[in-house]
Amino acid sequence: MKSWHTLGSKVILENPWIKIYKDTVMLPSGKPGEYTYIENLPFVLVAGIGERGWLLVRQFRYPIQQTTIEFPAGGIEGSETPLAAAKREFLQETGCIAQHWAKAGILHESLSTNKTHGTVFVAEGLTDTHKNEMQEEGIDTCLSLTEDEINAQILAGKIVDAKTIASFFLVKQFLQNRKDV
Repeated sequence: MKSWHTLGSKVILENPWIKIYKDTVMLPSGKPGEYTYIENLPFVLVAGIGERGWLLVRQFRYPIQQTTIEFPAGGIEGSETPLAAAKREFLQETGCIAQHWAKAGILHESLSTNKTHGTVFVAEGLTDTHKNEMQEEGIDTCLSLTEDEINAQILAGKIVDAKTIASFFLVKQFLQNRKDV
């Protein structure tokens, strides 16, 4: 199979959170072309599992002008490790800290348009500090849902965030395999 060849790359938009690239490429067919894609900060996503269920947040998402239900997530800042970012984001968005942390896997957001990856963590042994700091970013509440409730919300089209849906599947498999070992 022939591969793509990058002939040139130019950043056409950049801010602290995102870069948009426009590359000149040689397609596998041998024809010249252009490819535009996004690079965000690497992200973390946390599936917090407590006594009453899985913790998710409800927040308004400006690009789609809707309130969504998602796992807590956010960008890795500066020289932060993924685990440090996960702990920070989880505390900020849910007000909870966790006694046990495990890396469940890696996700890519949208392989055709975005080169960013994220690390998915499982947080267990939760304690609520009552210090949710994310009201200003549109997070209005933290929800505790069972696996069955999450499945029903996905099937009903109420949980539509692809990272949350993929992470839910990934974490369930991670937990199943951990129990089987």
